[in-house]
Amino acid sequence: MRFLTIMSILCFFVSAKSEGREKIEENPRSMAVGGVSMLSSTFENPSLSALGLRTNLSVFYESKYLMSELGTGKCMFQSPQEWGTVGLALSGFGYDKYNRLRASGQYARFLSPSLALGVGVDLRSYYYEGVQERLFRFGFRFGALFNVSERLVLSAWNDSRKRLKDGKFVHRISGGGSLSLKSECRWLFEVETFQFDSWQYRTGFEYKVGKFFMRCGARALPVEPSLGVGFDLSSFAFDFSASYHNQLGLTICGGTVFTF
Repeated sequence: MRFLTIMSILCFFVSAKSEGREKIEENPRSMAVGGVSMLSSTFENPSLSALGLRTNLSVFYESKYLMSELGTGKCMFQSPQEWGTVGLALSGFGYDKYNRLRASGQYARFLSPSLALGVGVDLRSYYYEGVQERLFRFGFRFGALFNVSERLVLSAWNDSRKRLKDGKFVHRISGGGSLSLKSECRWLFEVETFQFDSWQYRTGFEYKVGKFFMRCGARALPVEPSLGVGFDLSSFAFDFSASYHNQLGLTICGGTVFTF
C-alpha cells in the first residue's frame, strides 16, 4: 500500500510538472462536467465573476485520487459593486514534504450587455523538502465572456505565470462555451492548450430539476469521465462530484457556496 501511494504521487507530479505545468484548482461544479471552467464557483476565468449578482463565499475541498497528500482546499469571497465585481481567494495544496499556497485577487465587469472582461493576480508559494526557503512566483490571468445569444455564451482566458525551474513565463490558454439545449439543460465545452505543446478537451452536461442539479462529463488526454450533483437553496448551495482516472483512480470534490 505504501509503495502504491508513493507511485501515485510520483505519477501525479510527473504529469502536473512536465514543462512547468500545474493542475488547475477545480471545484465540484467544473469537475462534474469534465473540468469545463465556465461552470465554476471559484472562477479561474476571472471574467466569470461578472455574472455574480450577490455577495458570496465559496469553500471546497478536493481529494485527488483519494490521497490526503494530494488534497486541495480553497475559499473565495466575491462581492459585486456598481463599478464591477471584486474577488479574493486563498488555497492550499499538498502536505508537509511538498505544498503550494496561493493567494489571488481579481476584478471583472460588463463593458456592454454582451461583453465582460476580467483580470486576476496570483502569488504562489512553494515548499519542497530539502529546500531551506520557500519559493515565490507571480502569475496573471485575463479572461473574456461574450453573450452571443440567449442560448450561447462563449469565454476565453489565459493563465500566465513564472516557471519554477528557470523563471520564464509560461502560458495556459482556454476557450469554450455553454449552449442551452432546453431551459433546464445545457451543454458545456472547452479546449485548453499549454504552451501550444499539449492539449486537453473537455465537455459535459448540466440538467436542472427545480433546485436539484445533475451533471456529467469527460475530458480527453488523459480520458477521465466524471459526474456530480448539486442543490441550490438560494442562500446556500452544496455540490459534490467525482472523476475517474483509469490508472490513478478516483478523485472526489465537495463544496458549498454561501450567498448573502
